[in-house]
Amino acid sequence: MTIYTVKLASAVSAIALLALPAAAGAGSEGPDGSKLLRDCRIHESRSSTSGPVNALATGYCQGFVKGVLQTASFVEPPLVCQPPDGVALGEAIAVVLEYLEEHPEQRYLSDMELALDALRQAYPCKKRAARAGENTHGT
Repeated sequence: MTIYTVKLASAVSAIALLALPAAAGAGSEGPDGSKLLRDCRIHESRSSTSGPVNALATGYCQGFVKGVLQTASFVEPPLVCQPPDGVALGEAIAVVLEYLEEHPEQRYLSDMELALDALRQAYPCKKRAARAGENTHGT
C-alpha cells in the first residue's frame, strides 16, 4: 500500500463513521440533546435487550462523549481540563447524562454543545476561570 492509499482509506473510513449516526436516525430527530440522552440512558442501563439498535445507541454515546472530551481537552487553549490521571469514559458519560437530565429545557440544542457544556462545568480550566473572574471584577 502506498501512503496515498492509506490516507484515502482513512478518509473514507472517517466519512463512513460520521455518516453512521445520520443513517441510523434517518427520518427521525437530529443529533440533539434528546437523542444523546436516550442513547446514553441505553448505555447506562446495560439493558438485557440486545441487538443492533442498542449496540448502535451505546456505541454512539461512547464514541460521541469520548470524541468531545478528547477534542475539547487537546485544542489550544483547552476547553476542558482533565485531572492529571485523566477521566474514565464511564465518568464522562455520567457527567453528560446528569447534565442532560438536569437541563430538560436545553435538550433541543445540539448534542455537541450540550456535551461540551457538561464537560466544561465538570472539568473547568483554572486559568480560563481566573481570566473570566478578572474580566468581571477588573476595571
